[in-house]
Amino acid sequence: MAAPASLQSKQWSCASLAAGNNHLLQVKSEESRQRQADLEARKKAIQAEIEAIQQEERQLEPVPEVPEVMDELPASAKRMPPNSTKTTPVKKLAVVKKRREGEVPGVRKGYAMVDARLRRLCEKKPSGKLNVPQDIHNMWLAGGHSRDNLRALLEKFEFDKDGWESYIKDAVAYCKKHGLVKSLGWLVQALEAKIQAAQAAFDTFVECRSQVSCRDAIRQARVTRNPSKGLQRLAAVPLKKSETGAHQTFKAFGQSLDLKISRVDLVSKSRFPYVSLSDWLKYVVENDSLEQIVGVKDLQDMQPLLTTFWSRFRFSHPHHKMYDPLESGAPQHHSMTIPIVMHGDEGRGRKKKQITILSWMGLLGRGSSRCSGSGSSGDPEPVCSLNLLGSTWLTHFLHSVLPVGLYSNQPEALDEVFALQARELATLFYDGVEIGGRVFYVACVGVKGDVPFLTKCGGFIRSYTRKPTAKSSRKAGVGICHLCCAGKEDFEYPVPFEELGVEHPSWLSTVGLEKPYSSDPPYALVPFERDGTDVGKLYRFDIFHNLHLGLGKSFVSSAVCMVLELCQGMSIGAAFGKLSEDFRRYCVRNSESPYHKTLKASLFGVHTGFKECPDGAWSKGDYTRLLLEWFGDYCSREVGGRTDDPVYLLCAEATDAINEYMSGLHHENLFIKSNRTIYLGRKGLQFLLNYSKLAQLTFQRKQRRFPLVPKAHYLHHQFLDLVRQGERGPWTLNVLAFANQMSEDFVGRPSRLARRISPMTSSLRVIQRAFLAVRNALCNEDGSCKSGKL
Repeated sequence: MAAPASLQSKQWSCASLAAGNNHLLQVKSEESRQRQADLEARKKAIQAEIEAIQQEERQLEPVPEVPEVMDELPASAKRMPPNSTKTTPVKKLAVVKKRREGEVPGVRKGYAMVDARLRRLCEKKPSGKLNVPQDIHNMWLAGGHSRDNLRALLEKFEFDKDGWESYIKDAVAYCKKHGLVKSLGWLVQALEAKIQAAQAAFDTFVECRSQVSCRDAIRQARVTRNPSKGLQRLAAVPLKKSETGAHQTFKAFGQSLDLKISRVDLVSKSRFPYVSLSDWLKYVVENDSLEQIVGVKDLQDMQPLLTTFWSRFRFSHPHHKMYDPLESGAPQHHSMTIPIVMHGDEGRGRKKKQITILSWMGLLGRGSSRCSGSGSSGDPEPVCSLNLLGSTWLTHFLHSVLPVGLYSNQPEALDEVFALQARELATLFYDGVEIGGRVFYVACVGVKGDVPFLTKCGGFIRSYTRKPTAKSSRKAGVGICHLCCAGKEDFEYPVPFEELGVEHPSWLSTVGLEKPYSSDPPYALVPFERDGTDVGKLYRFDIFHNLHLGLGKSFVSSAVCMVLELCQGMSIGAAFGKLSEDFRRYCVRNSESPYHKTLKASLFGVHTGFKECPDGAWSKGDYTRLLLEWFGDYCSREVGGRTDDPVYLLCAEATDAINEYMSGLHHENLFIKSNRTIYLGRKGLQFLLNYSKLAQLTFQRKQRRFPLVPKAHYLHHQFLDLVRQGERGPWTLNVLAFANQMSEDFVGRPSRLARRISPMTSSLRVIQRAFLAVRNALCNEDGSCKSGKL
């Protein structure tokens, strides 16, 4: 269908139009004469156009530049096709009807309406403000064909300014992709800068909105000049209701998760907010995000993976209720039962006050940095991978946030939240939840966290806080471990927790013999072991806190201080300088970025004198890993073959053993074959045995080195369990499945959000801002548009 004659009379380019505009603006008298001539020509053109419409019953075609790409544009760009079925206001329909019936007065009225709309859009306000780019304003001033094209395109979109600019945005993207920028002519180039600036401003706001004050966001929206409906609505939110109104706006425009926040009454707070596990599961399944829970995207891949998981998990936990045929209501469809782990820890909130973050995560994931989840080519079963990759906003799911004020004076409030989780876990285990015509079940296989959190949620009598601090006391020690009676001084035979590194310690026979609590803890409702005697096994020890932030720090601090003695003829400062230089060269060779680049006495806790017991002053667990790897390399060059002192040789052997143990775990998947499991477990036991010998030798030399702490006993449990499970069956669960390094990263994220909001409403606001952060993480991962509908 041909374009009207008034629009075909002239072709142009951006350069020629700009030159013409400049000439017209510079010569005022000539401009007036030309404008009068154009007015007469336009009246004749309008009459000719009306007659063409009456005869052919057709609408006005687009401007000459647009048709040559309209047929190629994607569907998203064709927002307003000529035969659009979009509902048109009655007033506009009347105008269009009068034009088609040939009533000249109606046409003139409709044309005047278009001119008025165009004038309001393009004219300069009394304040000097422009609602359109300067180029568009100049074209409107020029009149003639320039204004005809502006009017035609605006009328094509039925006077919808937002639809007009949305079309231009999509057309620009398409033409850039296909090298057709020039074919869109002056209109695309004029509007492109404005649209990009508005989009960039909003994208920046989207990325940081979870970490800024809602009042600041509203103020920013009020001064932002762009056509976004979302920001206009955000700007209308009253500052006194900034949080509520802002989050309602985010949710309405798809910038937050459409997820229900449930409520429950606690002893210290009514209507306490939380996100239930079933609601999270529904959201994940309905939004095709299964990969965040089980490591695979499709349901067809999930079912054989879960079947494989439960068949191998049985070798480590043969008494789990999943395998009890007499257990009433236990899920029989292993392929639809998702294993998860509960986690909790205290973060640092506003004014450095504690804030407890409770969350959960899937046991299955996409592997680790050293093992991406690939199995052997001859293994017909799916590969079960660790969950140590990806953004923790996506692999961890926030349940609730408790400021310390809610449970400091009333600790039962925390127990009520634990009981709430346990009841829901029991419901999901026995009844499941129906999603999309299928029933999904959930089985909790562990509760993890640091030792203080496990002691708190388990209500343990025997814990690390009960370790002996003197040679003797009036009251016998009750023990330091919830799994066994190690450290219990009034037991029928000696069970010292300091007995390390042996495969048959004296406390082994006391495992599960006595309950570690006086009354059942809230998590006792979670379906776990069917015999009921090993409920303590639900609470998992964490190798991250026990080694990297525990015994590993003590060992490497003491070992480095011992090796300093080999630097003969040097002062302490010069000896540390020599080690620092070697440490820096090692980091350069292995492309490491250390948190502390210089090794000095204060870093190892001996700045007041070498008579003190060394204690690492760093707070990063990964720094312990780096120091252990460097120290093993240093000992291979500077210790081996240069001394016969058993202390130095034991330091080198212990370092090699623990490095091989940790490297071996990270190169394995979720399940490890039995022969490999036994080998790695005995490497860990060798480390503990050498550590025990070093403590004894340095004690005999009257040196305060290698302290014996409860975390050494907890590591003994983990190392020994690997050996025993490897002897029991062909597969063993990797202890990294319950490591906390990723969970520690997650706890820091809501904690940072809590430091930016009022502590009075942090339980709710942290969840709402977490929804914003999760939505952003999803967009960043799949590459979708950050700005969504806004």
